[in-house]
Amino acid sequence: MPERYAAAVRDSSSFRSVLAVVLRRQRSLTWIATGALLYCAPAVFRYIEATNYLPFMQYSQPLSTFPFVPGPAFLLEKLIVNFVAPGGIGAVLGDTYASVRARRQLTAKEKARARIIGSLTLAIIWTLVQYAGFTTSQMTHYVFPSGSNPFEGPAYYPLNLAIAALWAPLAPYLTEILHHVRKPTRNGPV
Repeated sequence: MPERYAAAVRDSSSFRSVLAVVLRRQRSLTWIATGALLYCAPAVFRYIEATNYLPFMQYSQPLSTFPFVPGPAFLLEKLIVNFVAPGGIGAVLGDTYASVRARRQLTAKEKARARIIGSLTLAIIWTLVQYAGFTTSQMTHYVFPSGSNPFEGPAYYPLNLAIAALWAPLAPYLTEILHHVRKPTRNGPV
């Protein structure tokens, strides 16, 4: 851990000071920026084009999770987007927070636990934001030009949390593997 981060944590190991250190890390900022961009891109496209369909997802069929619950129109899009935001971001923040808080390198089991907890925590927070936005949009009768609510309804929240618990914590592992494969060695790229 760089000395300036270690000094900040040493001074005060409160939640606020550790969180400030986590949010100053380049890895955390990269994940937050990438996740926000990936999460907002489909919504912005739908708003501008006044349609619910994305052109590159036109062959994806609507799927239902349970017979009595309407499934997301595009499960593939939901898996890709929620893999990065909020689940993947939460996994990275949870991992970084746990390592800064412990002031040491985490074991594999501790890292996996921290990523799952971080992913679920951020997904729960984002679900509350989605619910507040969905409810406010319904009360104010605000809809996208395509006629749909800009926020996801409560029927999707269990799927979001399942993705955050089972799928999204794998996002940091995938990026670590890709980084390792791209990392050049003495003999050239691997």
